[in-house]
Amino acid sequence: MVWHRRNAKDFVVTWGVTFPLWLNTHAGVSEVEREYVWAAQSLGASGWRLYSEIYIPRALPFVIAGTRMAIATGFFALAAAEMVGAFRGIAFRIFYSYQFFRTDKMMVAILTIGLLSIVSDRLFVYVMRWLLPWWKGEERVGI
Repeated sequence: MVWHRRNAKDFVVTWGVTFPLWLNTHAGVSEVEREYVWAAQSLGASGWRLYSEIYIPRALPFVIAGTRMAIATGFFALAAAEMVGAFRGIAFRIFYSYQFFRTDKMMVAILTIGLLSIVSDRLFVYVMRWLLPWWKGEERVGI
């Protein structure tokens, strides 16, 4: 199998997104109080029921925070991957415009990446509020 540039970009973005999500999920599961686990076990919960009723609800805020960080990190990783080894994409356009002193095109591409990242974050927050109406999340400040 031939290693294509697209595969390399996918790998870099996946690598960048994995760690914030994994570390926050791990932190969320680690933060579950032992008393909750013991209480659930004393009431007969075990296996999947223990995870679905104790671990997942208690770790969910950490998973959501990790996903939001992963979205932001994904845009940084995509920009880095496109600047180094791509011939297409918004970040490639930034790097290409920089080399040829086209600051107008460079600024438009930078603003486009910023706008895409803000829209992605807001869309994620909207979907989470729709799926989890009890989730407070961040209070609306600014944007």
